[in-house]
Amino acid sequence: MMKAAGVFAFVAMLVFAGVSEAPAISFNSAGGIGSCAPVACVGGFVDLTPHPSWAPEIVGGGVWVSFANTGVGPGSVSPANVVLPLIPVNATSQLTVPIPVGSTSLTLLVFGDDTAGVRVDGSLSYTLSTTMGALAPNSIQGTTCANGPLSCTANNGAAFSLTFDPTTAHTVTFDFFQRDGGPAGILWTGDLQVAPIPEPATILLVGSALAAAGMASRRRLQKKQD
Repeated sequence: MMKAAGVFAFVAMLVFAGVSEAPAISFNSAGGIGSCAPVACVGGFVDLTPHPSWAPEIVGGGVWVSFANTGVGPGSVSPANVVLPLIPVNATSQLTVPIPVGSTSLTLLVFGDDTAGVRVDGSLSYTLSTTMGALAPNSIQGTTCANGPLSCTANNGAAFSLTFDPTTAHTVTFDFFQRDGGPAGILWTGDLQVAPIPEPATILLVGSALAAAGMASRRRLQKKQD
């Protein structure tokens, strides 16, 4: 009995030591039609020329994007306005990013013009847990975009911390709203954490240890029967 307990303790130690912490995956709004990190966005999106008053783009990370060229400069278009109170869904100003199975958590910093909201798995309630800011679109009108988080200027991004059930896939949807004409867009940057994965060598060791334990048990049983 003591030998079996020792074997199982050894196996548990191997599992604990051999589980490597999976590195966080960059989760950013990236440039180009139909591409974003870590996987393709539903419907695709385009990068655009941001308004000078918007938060600076993050080198190696998020850039201002939209469903069309809704920034500033030649060829840009102004999306349709919404009226107060802001509705939770505006299908023409919406980007959805799939979250793969195995994901456990996501940290996000989000900017939007005029304002934006963040949803998980299509929920319209905007009731996700947050570390700062509001999840629902900000309806307080400012001079450039909404007054305060979640809006477009450098000091008005909203930070979120989201937790996922890793056994199933999820989606994160960004709704952004134009309220008074002009450019509109959204920028996000963050890290997606996936569940730790046992290293192949550890799996082999665990299998070998369990096999050895099984053989030892059979030998002891055979001796008793003899």
